[in-house]
Amino acid sequence: MAYATLEMVKYRLGITGTQNDTELTAKIAAADAEIDASLQEFTSVPLTTVPQIVKDISADIAASLWHEEKAPATQEASRLRVRAEKALEKYIHVKYKAPTWKQTPRYREEDLVG
Repeated sequence: MAYATLEMVKYRLGITGTQNDTELTAKIAAADAEIDASLQEFTSVPLTTVPQIVKDISADIAASLWHEEKAPATQEASRLRVRAEKALEKYIHVKYKAPTWKQTPRYREEDLVG
C-alpha cells in the first residue's frame, strides 16, 4: 500500500481528472522507495502503520518528481523536495535517533555528605 494517495499528490500539483493517474501512481511508488531506503536501517519497510508525516513526505516527493520530469529545476520542484527531505530527516532523528532515556546523576547528593 502506497504511503501517499493520488489525491494528496494531485492537490500539491493542482491537477484534477484522471488522465495522469498512472504516471502519478508511479511517482508515488518512486517516492515510497526513496523513503524506504532511508528508513530501512532503522525499521522494517514498508511501514505497516504510516504516520501522517510520512504520507506527506511521500506526496511531496512524488509531486517533486512530477515537476522535475515536466519542467526540470523549477522552484516548486525544489521547494517540495527540500521540504520532504527536511521532514524525513527530522522524522528519522526524532523517531529513531533521539535518546529515549534520561541521564541520571551517578551519585545522589545525600550519598556525598558525610
